[in-house]
Order: sequence, then structure tokens, then C-alpha cells
Amino acid sequence: MDSQNKSLVFYSAIVTITIASLGLFSYIPGFGLWGSLGPDFIPMAPTTAISFILLAVSSLLIKSKSSNKTASAFVLLCVALVALFGLLEVIGHFVNKDISLEEAFVPSVGELHGVPIARMSPSTGLFFFISGTTLLLMFAVPPQRKRNFLVSCSGFLSVVVCASSLTFLLGYLYGTPLLYGQHIIPMALTTALGFFFLSLILLASLPTNSFPVNLLYGASTRAKLMRVFLPVSLLAVLIQGSASSLLDPSIEINDALLSVIIALLVSIITTIAVSKVAKFMGGRIDGIEQDLRKAKVAVAGSEKKYRSMVEQSLLGVCVIQEEKLKYVNHRFCEIFGYSEKELLERITLPELIIMEDWGLVKIETQQSSSGERNSRNYTVRGKHKNGSVIWIEIYGSKVEFEGKTALSGELLDITERVLATEKNKEQSILLENMSRTGKVGGWELNVLTGKLTWTKETARIQDLDPDAEINLEKGLDQYQGEARKKIESILGLTLKQGTPYDLEVEIFTTKGNHKWVRIIGHPEKHGEKVVRIRGILQDITSLKQREVELRKSEERNRLILQTAMDGFWRTDMQNRLLEVNNTYCQMSGYTEPELLGMSVSDLEAIETPGEIDAHFQKLIAQGEDRFESRYRRKDGSIFDVEISGQYRPDDGGQMIFFLRDITERKRAEEELQESEERFRSVFDQAAVGVARLAPDGTWLEVNNKLCDIVGYSRDEFLSKTFQDITHPDDLQVDLDYVKQLLKDEIKTYTMEKRYLKKNGDTVWINLTASLTRDTNNDADSFIAVIEDITKRKQTEKELEKSREHLESLVDERTSELRTKIEELELFNTFAVDREEQMISLKEEINSLLSELEREEKYTVVK
Repeated sequence: MDSQNKSLVFYSAIVTITIASLGLFSYIPGFGLWGSLGPDFIPMAPTTAISFILLAVSSLLIKSKSSNKTASAFVLLCVALVALFGLLEVIGHFVNKDISLEEAFVPSVGELHGVPIARMSPSTGLFFFISGTTLLLMFAVPPQRKRNFLVSCSGFLSVVVCASSLTFLLGYLYGTPLLYGQHIIPMALTTALGFFFLSLILLASLPTNSFPVNLLYGASTRAKLMRVFLPVSLLAVLIQGSASSLLDPSIEINDALLSVIIALLVSIITTIAVSKVAKFMGGRIDGIEQDLRKAKVAVAGSEKKYRSMVEQSLLGVCVIQEEKLKYVNHRFCEIFGYSEKELLERITLPELIIMEDWGLVKIETQQSSSGERNSRNYTVRGKHKNGSVIWIEIYGSKVEFEGKTALSGELLDITERVLATEKNKEQSILLENMSRTGKVGGWELNVLTGKLTWTKETARIQDLDPDAEINLEKGLDQYQGEARKKIESILGLTLKQGTPYDLEVEIFTTKGNHKWVRIIGHPEKHGEKVVRIRGILQDITSLKQREVELRKSEERNRLILQTAMDGFWRTDMQNRLLEVNNTYCQMSGYTEPELLGMSVSDLEAIETPGEIDAHFQKLIAQGEDRFESRYRRKDGSIFDVEISGQYRPDDGGQMIFFLRDITERKRAEEELQESEERFRSVFDQAAVGVARLAPDGTWLEVNNKLCDIVGYSRDEFLSKTFQDITHPDDLQVDLDYVKQLLKDEIKTYTMEKRYLKKNGDTVWINLTASLTRDTNNDADSFIAVIEDITKRKQTEKELEKSREHLESLVDERTSELRTKIEELELFNTFAVDREEQMISLKEEINSLLSELEREEKYTVVK
């Protein structure tokens, strides 16, 4: 089905679904006209609307049956149900029973002019049966069998549905709807319209080479005539209308039915007539058209070939109309330094020519375009994009381009030749020095006279006298054997076809020197005849010597590869080994001849061919890749390899691989992994907390014991730093120690500090921390050992309380003792004072007694 038919199916299905939806919508009170299009017409039955929707949706899905099993099952179910329901409606009418159970599902909602509303017409059921059967036939046809009996039946039934729907539509158009006033339920106007669009879906779904689509589709004479004359059958409606007005009014004839019958007869007669005409004339016309198509293909091929030759030409080619460039080839763009877009869209011919020379170019182009003068060669100066002056030799001729007269120009950049022949001595010396330095000489052959001229460097290259006269034959004498045959062959081809050449040959000069030279020749034509060949001769002996050295270098590289410690492969795009070195032979146990007959999959031990192809595709996409694999030795043992591959697009695409046996490394890695696993086991099962932290304090690894100590899970730890869980009063001391570690002032430190647990409690820990550094002596990570000393701290606290209590008791007893001592000292002091007082008193008493004794003595004496 082409894009136009797909669009017709899609839009017709959308219209059919819309009409059916409006039919269902009409059963809402107040919207009755939406489903009948007239107050005197019955509306579409609900079962009819649902059937239309199912068939329209199925038609949209029918093309996906080969790729979607669910859609296929849905299509089959929907179409079969609609066809079966329509068949039961027709049978029910004849047996006068509701065997389709329509009345049970959708009871009648009344009558209009004696016709039940919401009931399907038997004619509607018949057309649903025909439409459903047609879709089933289409679905049953395999995609590779477009023309068979089932397709023909589908086309015939589609025409029946289309003609019948037009019959009922014309009945409404003429004001005499079919079956109204009879005992059979008539078809609604919207139903007839729905069947018309459904018939368009059926016809558009048919293959283009099947009946009746093949009558109108394609480029054959019959199809073209049918597209012109078949629409004339529509005039049958006008013919019938005129005939109906002339007939006796008493004759009862349904105008709609008569119109369709006449239209069908006219269509059949037109088809037969056109087929007869096409049979006699179409073959010849089709043959002529086929010849024209072949001619167009040949012309297109010739044009393509000519365009390819022009694009690859060493001459600049252009097409000019009214001083504007209409076409330029790549060489033309190179000569003037502009891009193709700039030349065709912005630059005009006068802008490419020096002002003093434009007059000559203008006269030549006008005379050549008008045919006043035959084409001829002339030389002018042009302007390069960079501002430099270039000398160009132009050959112009009159051509037809896109239906208009134009001028075709062929340009040869002769700047170097002009500069080489200028009389300026300083420039001549410069050119001579450049020629000698580059070992490039120029030459020119006059084909008409056979005279050969060349520069001094050309003669010097061939060890000849620069001033000696020479002709073509003498020039060819410098070349012997195959070199001469090669030059004579290419020279003959150039003279015959006017093609330039560029070749390298080996010569032996008159002095016996062996040299390699490169010869380039550009022919010049006068009309179709080559009249002159100009070119250069370059001494490429040193280049050839470098090529020899390069080959020797390649041999040395090959020797290096053969003796390299790594294995080496070179494979093609089919994974076949093209080259291997001795190392890989020793590595695998195979000999080189054995390996060169094998593919990568023969050696691969773990990857499937599909995985190997995926590796190759990745290598092609990236240009290079590095990966590991395992390969099989000749003795069946397996060894690990590290592979470094590169893709090289040259020579049709090749792969270069270097392979290193890493079996020992793998064994060491496995041992390291086992060691790490043992370490991990010790790490996780340690009786104290162990952790590894980043230099910024972020937790990197923690063991189970540390999680138990602080109450955080591993994931929660890894989102925090040690600063987050350190008690604020202990943080600064810890940070000071960390700074000393980072500055390499200390190697480790131990401190007691507090952590804040997840539940908010405080836990005392004993922290021992050290710092590991990388190979650059930069800080790598902290290693911390954390011991829970909360119980010890609690015990110390209790001991401290006991000590403080004892000290309090001692202080209390000491205070009491001190008081007693003070009292005793006070008493002693008092006692001493009393004793001193007593002594003093005794002395006073003794003194008094002495005085008394003296007084008594004196008294007695008296």
C-alpha cells in the first residue's frame, strides 16, 4: 500500500468512527438529529454504530498483523464478531426471530413513521457481513501473494459495498429512501454514509495490482485511459434524471436504484471499451514509454559519467550566463580560492578578472555566446581571493544549459608558466634556483611540429645539454625498456583523448646515472585536437630512496615485533589472523602457519563469536580499545591475556592487537584479593572499633564494632565526618592532633575523648590514630582504632567519688584534731601564764613576808 492509499484508509476510518460516534451520541435526549441528519429519517442503530467502530479500528490495525500478535488477534476477533452479527441479523429477518439477541441487548426505543428505532436493518446486517468477510479475506492473504483468488473476491465485495451504499444515498438524495413504507426496516442515511466511507477503506486496502484498483492505478495506457473515461460514468445519474422525467409517471421505478444500475452498466461498458483500446494501442505506447525511460536512464548515466569527468578534471570548468557563474567544478574553485557557494551565489565573472583584461574577456564571451566567432584560446589575468594575480588560459564554447544559451569555459592556471617565462632576470634566477632546489623542471611538446622544449633543470635531471635542440624521438631515447613503452602508451592516449597524465618511471641517463623521475603532462586542445602538451619533470630519486629506507624500516619494525615480549596479531574484518609474531607462537604453543589458518574465535576461551564481533565493532567505533580475556593454548590449557587493539581503515580495514600474558599477575591479584578478604574478615570481626577516614574527616570504612559503639549503621557513618560525632569539648584537641599528623610533625597520637551516640548519649573512647600517605607523599587516609572505655571511665568516676569521701572524712577528723590541739595549746598557754602569775605572786608574797618580818623586828627593837 503506498502513502496515498494509507492516507485514504486513515482519514476514511476517522470519518467512519466519527459518524458512528455521532450515531451513539444521538440517543442522548435532545441530540437526535446528530444520528439521522433529518427529522423524518431514522437514526443509526447503536449496534450499527458499534460495528462501524470495530471495523474501522480493525482496518487501521490490519497492516500490523505480521509484527504484533495482540493486534492480529484483536482484528480477527472484532471482524469475525461483526460479520457473524450481520449474518444473524439477515437470517433472523427471514426466520422472523431475534437470533442475534439485539432486542435483548438494545431494546427498541419507539417508532418513526412505523419504523422501529434503534434496530439494525437486515440490509445493514447483510453489508456488515460482506464488509467483515472482505476484511477477513484481506487478512488471510499472505504478503507475498498479492494476486490470488481471495484478493479478487475482496475487490468484488468492496465494489458491491460501495455501489450499494451509493444506491441508498441516492435514494435519500432523490427523496425516495429505499425500503421506507415496507415491512423491512430501512437503512438510515448516516448508516449509508458510513458504508460509503467503509467501502473506501476496503478499496484503498487492496493491493494496487488487484481488481478493481489495477484498472485505475499505475502508468499503463489502460490505467491512464480509465482515469480519464471512467468518471464519465457518473454522468449516468444525469442521464437517468433526464430519462425519469420522460417516462410515464404511472410506472413505479426507484430513481436511486435505476441511477446505480445505469452507472454500473456505463462503468462496465467504459472498462471493456478502454481495455480493448489499451490492448491495441497501449502495448505500443507502453513500449515507447519504456524506451523513453531507458533513454532517460542512459542519458542520466552519461550525464553522471560526464559530470564525474568534469569534477575530476585538472582544468577549471565553468558555465556562464549573463556574466554569472551557473556551474563551477572543484578545480575552478581551487584556481580562484573561493568556495563553490561563494562563486555561484555572490561572485560574478567581472570580479574574477583584472580590470585591464575584462574588456577582452567580455568581447570573447559575447562573440562566443552569439556564435559570431568560433571558440578560441586566450590568456588573461585573474584575481585570487587572497588578492594575488593569477594567469589563466581560457577556452570558451557555446552550450545549452538548463534550456538557455550559455558559455562553457575551460581554464588552465598558467601562472607558474608565465612567471617562468618573464624576462625579469631576478625572477628568472629565483625560479631557476627554486627549480633546482626542488629538482623540478618544465617541458613543452608542440604536437604539430614535434619540437620539444624544456627548462635547464629538466636537461640537468637527464644529464643533457640544456642548449641542445631536441625533438620528441630524442627525448624518448632517454627511456629504455618498460619505461619507454609506458611513456609511449600514455602519450598516445593523451594525444587521442586529451587526458592529462601523472606517472613515475625509472631512467638511465646518458652518463649512466640511475634515476627515478615523475612526469606530469597537461594537454592543450584546439577544438577537439591536442596541439600542445605542457608538463613538469621531477627528480624523485631521493623520494624513492626514502621509500626503500621506509621498506627497510618496516622490515626492522617487523623484526622488532617478532622479538617483542608481547604477542602481536594483525587480523582482517572477518576476525582471521593475517600476521602473528614469535612471542605469541611461544605463548600459545602454535606455530605461525597453524595460527594463520585460524580465527580469533578458535583461540578465545570465554567469549562467544557474537561477543567477539561486539568487541570488534566497539574497536571500529572508538579506534582503539583495551580489555582482558582468556585464550586457549594448543595443549588445551587456558591463560589470561591483556589485549590492546587498534583499528586501521587502510587496505579494507584491519585490526592490530598486542597481547600480554597476565597469568602471573592474575594469580597475584587473586592472592591479593584473598589477603584483602582475610583482612576484611579481621577488620569486621575485630573486638575494637576500626575505621578509615579521608583527610577531611569523612568516614570511608567502619567495622561492625564501631557501629555498635556509636549506634550508627555503615551507610549513616559514610555520610558523616568524625567532627559530627565528637563531643564539642573534645573537638579542638583532636583537630590539633590531626593538624600535627598532616604536617608530619607526629606519626601517631592517642587520646581519650567522647563521641555522641545516635540516641544522644555520650560514650567515652580511647582513640589511636595514624596517617597513611600515597606514593607522592600526599595525605591518603587516617587509620583509627577506637576502644570503648565508658565502663572504665565510670569506674574511675566511682573511685574518684570514694576518694573524695575519704578525703572529706580525713579533713573532718583533721579539723577536729586541730581544734583539740588548739584548745590544748590554749590551755597550755593559760597554764604557763598561771604558773608565771603564781611565781610572781609568790615572789610578791615572799617580798611582803620579808617586809613584815622586818617591820616586826623593828617594832620589837623599839
